Amino acid sequence: IATVVISIGVVVLLRSRVVKPIGNISDTAEMFVGNYELRAAGRDNSHIFESMEGSNITELHNLTSALKSMELEIGSYLSDLDRLAMERARLDTELNLARRIQAGVLSTEFDPIREKAGVDIFATMAPAKEVGG
Repeated sequence: IATVVISIGVVVLLRSRVVKPIGNISDTAEMFVGNYELRAAGRDNSHIFESMEGSNITELHNLTSALKSMELEIGSYLSDLDRLAMERARLDTELNLARRIQAGVLSTEFDPIREKAGVDIFATMAPAKEVGG
């Protein structure tokens, strides 16, 4: 009977100290993945892993800390990605405007030159698709 009582105590202890924290980590990770579209669109600024409690078990505590850090890094990455996408769109707009200005500056009417000089003349322009720096 003592063995059964000790076994039940060990099971209850393992469940509360190991299994339950792992279940919480798993549930929180699923919530994090489920909210990806909202975070990517910038509509979810919640810190899902911040609300997780640490564990007395070193490995589980380290895993929780790593997940919290990962969440912050992913948030920072998505912010940088949004900023770079907006900057790229602005640069593309400026480059398109520069192409139109260049095309407008070049003459496409060469008939008067042909008539006066008796020469066939042709001009073409290929504007840059990208600008490197």
